[in-house]
Amino acid sequence: MNDQPAGGGSAGRALAKLRRPTKAGVSAVGAAHGIRSFLRLGELASERGARAAATLCFELASGETGSSVFARLEQMRANALLSRFDEAFAIGEALLDSGPSTVTLENLANRLSSGDGRRSVDLAVVRRLERYAARNPRSPWPVGLLVDALHKLNRNDEALRRSKKLAAFPKRYWWMRYEPGWLWLTERADYAAAKKEFRAVTKVWPSMWYAGAHLAELELCLGRERECFRLFDKVVAPLKGFDRAQAVAWRGEMKLWIGRYADALCDLQEGADGGAAFALGWLGGAKLLLGRADEAASDLERHLGVQSDREASVWLGEALRRLGRHKEALALLDRSIDECDEDYWALINRALVRLALGDEAGARSDYDDIPARIRDFMGRGVPLAASLERGLASGRGVRRIDGYLEPIWMARRR
Repeated sequence: MNDQPAGGGSAGRALAKLRRPTKAGVSAVGAAHGIRSFLRLGELASERGARAAATLCFELASGETGSSVFARLEQMRANALLSRFDEAFAIGEALLDSGPSTVTLENLANRLSSGDGRRSVDLAVVRRLERYAARNPRSPWPVGLLVDALHKLNRNDEALRRSKKLAAFPKRYWWMRYEPGWLWLTERADYAAAKKEFRAVTKVWPSMWYAGAHLAELELCLGRERECFRLFDKVVAPLKGFDRAQAVAWRGEMKLWIGRYADALCDLQEGADGGAAFALGWLGGAKLLLGRADEAASDLERHLGVQSDREASVWLGEALRRLGRHKEALALLDRSIDECDEDYWALINRALVRLALGDEAGARSDYDDIPARIRDFMGRGVPLAASLERGLASGRGVRRIDGYLEPIWMARRR
């Protein structure tokens, strides 16, 4: 069986209705919903609490033949979800011996989860893995998998505490330190701790270029722009194909953050042309800030027509606002804020839209929902519209709300 896009909740509900799951029964559900992967069917059954169907699917997935990297990763996950940790980690060791790609390394650490949310993690499996870790303190595998699972469960303090054990394991396993570095950066804005982890990764596994890119990003956060791009150029230089496209797009994003819009446009276009779909949102932002609002809105609408991208939605809302298409902008920004009510860039834009539509009370409500530190930065005691516009102007090309990025744009007026 090969994996295909999941049929989602309806498949999970159908699996939950199977009183006595059989291979034929779960295969029929999969066929009806366009899902050919027993592993994915098991994950959907698990999310619906259909334990018997989930176990059968994972049993079938673990026994499937196939020697490709993808097949071995699927077998590893199936065994892990069945709590057959020895078998799962033996597959992991074999994959490490094979000289794994960056994508393989990235996937090795998330064998307990199928996505980014809490529902993607089976708490019973996590508890069994915790017991396995206690019985096998010399194995790095349960530590690496637990860091990922605990983060998905929003237990970040525990994830970071466990991650400290990784430095004591042989360097062969230091690729596992990428996620702790990412957590120190994004959840704690602890640049020193993040840098320590990313440096450890790049020292042993230079193919994990994401870690090197984050080291460059850290330099920008610390105000060292020249060093940032010196490091990032070194990251990009050896890359080819899709890896290069992704890295160049990331470099373009950082140029966008600091107001180098024309330079950013070149990198982002190269990244998009190379298949890095996430570059398209930033490309629209660069065009907007270069005064090409019509083109930006058109590009962003096409991008959002094929994939979900909340940051791109904010850019599109801003483009529509600047074009005077206020009701369309309001509807789009409403959806963005419903998805994340902490998105102060969406709130700033919606407040400006509401002012344009004559809804001052609504604009003031949005302003009050913006975090106090951001309101202080934008300036109090000035007309509301001026304060909001000042916030957007200061942000330049930043439309992300990650706390670790705030020094890039907030430090300029301090």
